[in-house]
Parts: sequence; structure tokens; C-alpha cells
Amino acid sequence: MKKRCAYCGEMILKSAKECEHCGRIFPKSETTNQPRATGIQKWEKGVPSWVVYGTIVLGIFLIALMYYQAVERLSDPIEKPAATPINDADAR
Repeated sequence: MKKRCAYCGEMILKSAKECEHCGRIFPKSETTNQPRATGIQKWEKGVPSWVVYGTIVLGIFLIALMYYQAVERLSDPIEKPAATPINDADAR
């Protein structure tokens, strides 16, 4: 496979590190053997929108669930146990 030299325009091998015609050396960024992006570099590009929207929906759901449970607890009064009569035999 071939590509054009950025300096002289002649066709050269795609994996060439310097041009056969003009002798210019290509910077490493132009070579095809670039390393794959690491985890940090992937996050620098940005978070996918579905992750952002999913987090927002999940957060709203959790807040609504906590609110529902709090309202349910406040609306149901706790019944106090009825007083039991004390027997004279237990008091001694």
C-alpha cells in the first residue's frame, strides 16, 4: 500500500519513515504504527452521551424511591402497644 509524501507529493510506501524522493523524515505521528489509546486517553475524548443520560435517569429513580419510602413511613403512624394490667402477684 502506498501514500503520498506530505512534502513532495510523490508516492511512497505507507510504512516508510522517510521519503525516498525528497529525503524528509516523517514525525512519529504520521506513521501507521501508533499505539492504541489507553483508558485515560479514551476518557479525555469525552463520556458517551448514553452514559450521562443513564446516570441521570438512575439518579432520578433512586431519589424518587427514597422520597416514596419517606412519605410512606410518615403517613403510617406507629401504633403504641396497649397497656397491660399489672397483676398483684407480679408486683411482689
